[in-house]
Amino acid sequence: MNPPRPHSARVREANRVLEAAVREANRLFDAADHDARRRLATAIDRCHSWLGAAILLLGPASDARTLIAIRAHEAALARVGNNRRVRRQLEAAHDALIDGIVRDYQHATTAAIGNCRAALQLVQAAADAAIVRAGRARTAALSVAEEDWRRLVWQL
Repeated sequence: MNPPRPHSARVREANRVLEAAVREANRLFDAADHDARRRLATAIDRCHSWLGAAILLLGPASDARTLIAIRAHEAALARVGNNRRVRRQLEAAHDALIDGIVRDYQHATTAAIGNCRAALQLVQAAADAAIVRAGRARTAALSVAEEDWRRLVWQL
C-alpha cells in the first residue's frame, strides 16, 4: 500500500487533529508550569513574611532581656558601692550575660532563616516535580497524538 498523497483532504484533517493535540498538550504543560511557579512564588512571599515576623518578634524579646540585664546590673552596682573586685566580677558577669543574649538572638534568627530556606527548598522540589510530571504528561499526549495521526494517515 502506498502512503497517501500529502495534499489529500484526509491528510490535511489528520494534520489539523495532530496540531490541535499538540497545542492542547502544550497548553496543559504551560498551565501546570505556571501553576507550579505561582505556588513557589506564593510560598516565597509567605516565607519572607513569616521570617520578617519572626525577626520582628525576636528583636524586642532580645531587647527586653538586654534591658532587664542592664537594670539588674545597675542595681547590683549601686548595692556594691566602691568594691572594685566585686565590680569587676559584676562587669564580667554582665558582659557574659549580654553576649549570651546576643548569641541567643543570632542563633534564633539563623534558625528562622534556616527553617525558611528548608521550607522553600521543599516547595521548590515540589514545583520541579510538578513541572517534570507535566512534561511527561505532555510527552505522552504527544506520542498518542502522533500515533493517532499515523494510524489516520496510513488508513487512507
